[in-house]
Amino acid sequence: LDGIELVLDPQRAVLMSMGEHTVEGSAAGYQTVRRALHAEGGTESSLSIELPRVVEVTPSAERRDEPQPLRKKWWLWTGVGAVVVAGVTAGLIAALHDSGTRDASGGNTGVRLQVSPP
Repeated sequence: LDGIELVLDPQRAVLMSMGEHTVEGSAAGYQTVRRALHAEGGTESSLSIELPRVVEVTPSAERRDEPQPLRKKWWLWTGVGAVVVAGVTAGLIAALHDSGTRDASGGNTGVRLQVSPP
């Protein structure tokens, strides 16, 4: 209370002078909170202060805020993989494609069959 540590009586109360006061709550691992308090003569008041926990920043949390390099993006490598697969597939199709004549079964006989009308 006003920069002086409180000493509470058995009923967990404190007697203070009339007027404006500043109440400060603090504890290890919690954020310090200050509240203004106006005390009037002959009255009783209660004040509750909830201290929020201190949020510690870990190195991994700091890294999450930094932009990730392009080479570490999953979608980039998925796209690269798709292009490679498409290229290999196109290359295989081109290599296996033969412009020679084919027999009825679909295979290549190397013989050209010409049918004349009857």
